[in-house]
Amino acid sequence: METRENQINSSPSLTRMLGKFLLITFVGCLFLGLIVIIGHWSFDYLPVQPTNEIPFKDIECNTPEGISKEDFLNEVRYVSNTPAMINIRSGKLESILRTAFGKHPRVLKISSIVVNPPHRLILSLEFKPSANK
Repeated sequence: METRENQINSSPSLTRMLGKFLLITFVGCLFLGLIVIIGHWSFDYLPVQPTNEIPFKDIECNTPEGISKEDFLNEVRYVSNTPAMINIRSGKLESILRTAFGKHPRVLKISSIVVNPPHRLILSLEFKPSANK
């Protein structure tokens, strides 16, 4: 008859099996993590497709009282030095828009940003109280 000690030594070690399982799990998670990081990093470096860009003047937004949309968007571009075309698929879109519109003296904040591909960008803006009131 085999003793208890011989049975333990002849069967695969539970510790060794657990170690292999953890190693395989770790390597798999590391691999998936690298794929996610590389994909996120490369997103902004992909070539800009014409369908991803819209003219800044085509942004749909409310405007301060007494100014046309065209004049308002021209003022925003002027004070913020924003390019004429906006990539609506850029990971930095929200930051670009908040910075650009935040530099206009009458804009308090952007309440919402809605992207409806392929060619619609809709902003809801809040304005500072008018000094004329």
